[in-house]
Amino acid sequence: MIKKIIAVLLIVFITVAATIIFYWKDSQFDPSSSDLLIYLLILPVLISTMILTPWLIYRFYQARQEQRNQPISEQVSESSHAAKVATEWLTLQLYAAFSKSALGENDDIIQAIQDYQSPQLDMKLVNSYGLPILSYRIAELDVYLDQEDQQTSSFSVRQQRVMLLIQQQIEQQSPFLQHIVDHLRRSSLFFETEHLHEYRMHPAWIDPQAEYDTDEPTNTAQLDPVSRLNRLNLHIILSEDLLHLWDDASCSEYIYQVLGELGFLPQKIHVEYHFWGQQSAAREWSSLLQNLAQQQEQITLIIHADSEIDQDLVDERTWLTDQYIAAEYAGSCCLAGLEVKVENLSPIKQIRLALNQPKIAHILNELDLTQLQQYQSEQPFVVVAEHATDLKVLKQLAQQFEETPIETQHYLYISSSLGNTQQLSKIYAYMLAMQFPDDQTIFITSTSTAIGTAVIQAIPSSEPVSEVLAS
Repeated sequence: MIKKIIAVLLIVFITVAATIIFYWKDSQFDPSSSDLLIYLLILPVLISTMILTPWLIYRFYQARQEQRNQPISEQVSESSHAAKVATEWLTLQLYAAFSKSALGENDDIIQAIQDYQSPQLDMKLVNSYGLPILSYRIAELDVYLDQEDQQTSSFSVRQQRVMLLIQQQIEQQSPFLQHIVDHLRRSSLFFETEHLHEYRMHPAWIDPQAEYDTDEPTNTAQLDPVSRLNRLNLHIILSEDLLHLWDDASCSEYIYQVLGELGFLPQKIHVEYHFWGQQSAAREWSSLLQNLAQQQEQITLIIHADSEIDQDLVDERTWLTDQYIAAEYAGSCCLAGLEVKVENLSPIKQIRLALNQPKIAHILNELDLTQLQQYQSEQPFVVVAEHATDLKVLKQLAQQFEETPIETQHYLYISSSLGNTQQLSKIYAYMLAMQFPDDQTIFITSTSTAIGTAVIQAIPSSEPVSEVLAS
């Protein structure tokens, strides 16, 4: 189109200029500078505008018509493309999960969200006017902090509370971790030799009742066969504004100490810290799950924790909004790939993530989930991390769940239970979705294009785990 406009301007300019110049030459007219400007510049532009205006109006009308028809054609194209391309699935085994917030623990949180439990007036946090504000405070953390001398601590109140949340999650997962350390020890003794001495000298594995000269079997022929397990990966997910404040060394020291008391060798533990924000959490979480699904002979414990119950932080936040609501929450889960097996420990659920399928209707068809009894109930089973008051979110959800038996009453919006502490809300949604009853198939959806729709299903206890994984 630009080429056509330039061509018209050149033709008109050459024609008008040639005509005017020949006329002035025949009439022996001596033009002034203003005459040159008017007749050789302004006049060609005006004539070109008169010529191009009808054509430009027609082109604008065509563009508007194409723009109106574009969403329909794109929708048809996406539907046909989704029907042709097979869904790419990412599958993980879930062994254990625990969630905690001011609303309670695990399924109590889900019930409290359904009952619209509001934040409580916090007498320890005040706004810029010195008045108490609302918050979602975990009261039992105050008991632990009161027992310690906070004045001598070099960490902020927020860091202390986040550290306590991490400690609670590790304590809750201790029974599960005991199975892991037992398997790691047996696997190391069966497949390796370099860690044999460390295990025999580890305080957690020394039997004080045993005779001094009693030797543990060192020959693999004397040991029962066991599937290989090389390492426990521990991923700590924190808010991105703690990136330059968090003390990795102190946290890692505590983790190694607690796990060492359970019997873990330091060589069998890998600790990694992640600092995510509200915009990046979905993308980073999807990338982390994909990496975990590809890991073999390793098992992973993920812990996320965040807290804004800190007066110094509240003073900063209340400058931006008078309706600031601080909150704190934490969660943990143990995940592994399909090939990983742990002695005396069976996965309770499977997490399946559809990476390239935006249409929920296609997911239901592929997993044969179109006729579930839960669709007839009004109990929620679709976990949504975004706010229910966002009209854009509601519109996108309607598009995702069109042509499915899933209705709006099946949505559970969890963001309102986190106040303004939303940095890790999408991770919290995942952790909370793992707490739903086993007889429900849970969907986790987000308007973010960085992460697909996840489906969490319980593994029937009547079926052997090997058969379920093979299917």
